[in-house]
Amino acid sequence: MNVPSIDPQALLTLNRDLEQVLDQGVQAGEREKSAKRIHLILNGVCRKIGLIGEVHMFGSFSNGFKTGTSDLDVVFVGSSVDNESAVSILGKFSTELAELGFKNITKIFQASVPLLKLTDIMADMEVDFCINNELGVRNSLLLSAYCRIDTRVLHLGRLVKDWAKKHNIVGTADGFLNSYAYMLLVIFFLQNVQPPVVPNLQALDCESVKVHDRKWGNDDLWETKFCTNVDMIPRSSNTSSLGELLVEFFHYYTQTFDWRSNAVCMRLQQVGTNIDKHSLKLPATEDQWYVEDPFDLKHNLAGKCSRAGKSSIMEAMRTSLQILSTTGSWASALPESASDGYFLKCRISPAVSPQALLEEFEDFDMVKLYYPKPDSNTRMFQAYLQFSSNSSRRRAHTRNEKYVADCQLQLHYSTQHSLTEAIDNGHASFATYEMASYKMQRQVLAARAQNIEGSSAQEQDAAGTPGPASQASQPPGLPQQPPGLTAPPPGMILSHQPVQPVRMPENFVPFPLYGQRPPPPPPMPQQLSQLPAEQMQEMQKLQQLHQMQQQKLLQQNAQGQGPLQMSGGFPQPEQWPQQKHQQQQQQQ
Repeated sequence: MNVPSIDPQALLTLNRDLEQVLDQGVQAGEREKSAKRIHLILNGVCRKIGLIGEVHMFGSFSNGFKTGTSDLDVVFVGSSVDNESAVSILGKFSTELAELGFKNITKIFQASVPLLKLTDIMADMEVDFCINNELGVRNSLLLSAYCRIDTRVLHLGRLVKDWAKKHNIVGTADGFLNSYAYMLLVIFFLQNVQPPVVPNLQALDCESVKVHDRKWGNDDLWETKFCTNVDMIPRSSNTSSLGELLVEFFHYYTQTFDWRSNAVCMRLQQVGTNIDKHSLKLPATEDQWYVEDPFDLKHNLAGKCSRAGKSSIMEAMRTSLQILSTTGSWASALPESASDGYFLKCRISPAVSPQALLEEFEDFDMVKLYYPKPDSNTRMFQAYLQFSSNSSRRRAHTRNEKYVADCQLQLHYSTQHSLTEAIDNGHASFATYEMASYKMQRQVLAARAQNIEGSSAQEQDAAGTPGPASQASQPPGLPQQPPGLTAPPPGMILSHQPVQPVRMPENFVPFPLYGQRPPPPPPMPQQLSQLPAEQMQEMQKLQQLHQMQQQKLLQQNAQGQGPLQMSGGFPQPEQWPQQKHQQQQQQQ
């Protein structure tokens, strides 16, 4: 392996920075106490609902790679259950956990491994709970064994994991690698440095451990053996510092490793050899990365990496390599801002309107909706929902798998980078809807409806007290008129019921999003019957004008000729005379 050149002063600076970062570490004591408390609660729920088995922790909390924001992964392991019964068991847990100090209970039952996500209120810790994921438990034990061989495995893994999260290049939904895949990159790299920091634990003599798995729809039987007695393994003669290994890690995957021909396969890796990705179980193209799961040979963890995602990962690695090799500043290798926004995305059907999504997420502090326009084949792309904070996004995620119109929402965490990529690559064009504008117009409509009701009441008061004949001829079923009121004018229906909340029309579109303000919408039809004939005619004209203007705006926008792409706000002052003249012509 070619070793990159590092400025000696930069290396001293880097090792000092990394030591300070690791000393800060995570609040392991408090978080581990919280994890044990949650573990006890879940075991108690198992006994309460009559399950025979036990809850185990796995993932970063058990393999050592946890950070300050790591989720707690827990699994119930008991008698064999298929996916259908796993969903049923998770449903019982969701009912019980709502009363045991958990919130944001989110059902992710359509995944290959059904999952229940929840937030522990006391520790503000995210928990992922699944059923009989024995492969996940074995994976965690394997990574934990590697960490026990050499502490540099643990430290390098934490640094790379934190680096990837801060660069927003984590998550298969956006075309990146997940955190677990980055840990496999770290161990595979440490198997290949000269001399190796760790051996291949799966290649050493050990007892066979077979695990059944039905994640891919079949009853697969996987070999999960590895050497667990790591205390008997001789320590590596590699004396490289953590800073040197970090720089070599970025150099290896950007300059040395051949992604087009080889695979990251820690299961088969031997010193000085390369694993041809075309020799493995799954087919792969030259452009496709291959990161094999060490046990589930049908799982390529890089299989969902997009071209843009791979490019972003490589660019972040190259930039970090250049900075660390010359300056040694770890802080400079990380982006300045932690996040450019908090996004969810979901694929929607043509039946899901912008108004339906705005109403669905109105109570979750959503800021903007990026609504995809259908293409010529009437396909719909991903809609992006932007929120004001990470906590708001987390609450909104509880709407996962809820139905809006004919569409069951499959919500995924996303980033500004993913939205920008979709726009820049021409995958879809978007209409932007602001929640504040939507709420404002709803308030305007409600206030206008109350004003109409109030003016009708005033006209009735001015008409005087009704005579006996008028009261006698009042249709049965209506409430008696209060004293001091005369009979209503012909054609007017008198109602003493409270004003009902105004429902938005089905074709309602918030006007600030189109860059200009259409005529004010008319009152609801049930209110028109309460107006005198002259006002009723005026309202009918106003309704027709509003519908004409709205149809014109929608038609312009569908043809790409409207002002939607330019601005989401009101017209500028210099545009007012022109728009006023246009509206006068339309009224004529």
